[in-house]
Amino acid sequence: MGDDKRKDADTLEEMSAAIIVLLVLLILIFIVFSVVFCLCFSKIKKQSKVILEVLNNNMIRQQQKDHQIDILLRNQAVSQPNVNQAGEQYLPPQLPQML
Repeated sequence: MGDDKRKDADTLEEMSAAIIVLLVLLILIFIVFSVVFCLCFSKIKKQSKVILEVLNNNMIRQQQKDHQIDILLRNQAVSQPNVNQAGEQYLPPQLPQML
């Protein structure tokens, strides 16, 4: 009987040691994944800032081009009042004359 109790105690100690080792491994895996996630997240954050900056610059350039086109069209309309935007001769509508 003494041997059975001793074997049970040894088995219990081995199981508790195995559980402790597994818990330590799980904690280490969690730490590694946390570090990897933080590194990836910071990289993604930096890339998204760069992408937003590029998009903003492109939008500003497009607005400037649109503004320049508007100015050119206005200048053309002032210098050629009888020409429409397509460059075709334009005659303003006339009121019908009363007979």
